[in-house]
Amino acid sequence: MRPRGPPHAIFACRDFWRILIARRFASVDRYALYPITIRTLDWLTHILFWHWWVAAALLVALEILRPAYIFLWLGFAAAAMGFLLLVFPSIPVRAQLILFGLLCLIALVAWRRYRRDDSRIASRRG
Repeated sequence: MRPRGPPHAIFACRDFWRILIARRFASVDRYALYPITIRTLDWLTHILFWHWWVAAALLVALEILRPAYIFLWLGFAAAAMGFLLLVFPSIPVRAQLILFGLLCLIALVAWRRYRRDDSRIASRRG
């Protein structure tokens, strides 16, 4: 049976549990309470120029392992994006990804046109 009279003053506070939990975890890292996926994807909010250069090196290495001339141009686009970010460091992440996509398209289209023109010249030589 519930005791009569006013409830205890500490438990009457509506924010008692919130305050208690906040005090308990005050010294804990702010990401410690998040799931592992949020903590691992946090680096995507701060892409630096050297991230693009590492991606470029990996794409060029992938091109060496599997030659198709596609990863090479993607690597060049990633390196160009790294240089752009080195010159203009305040580019937001979304704009970086959009620019990388555009640079990839430009590089691939330019390579295909060059390859098509090169094959026409080779066929004329006979």
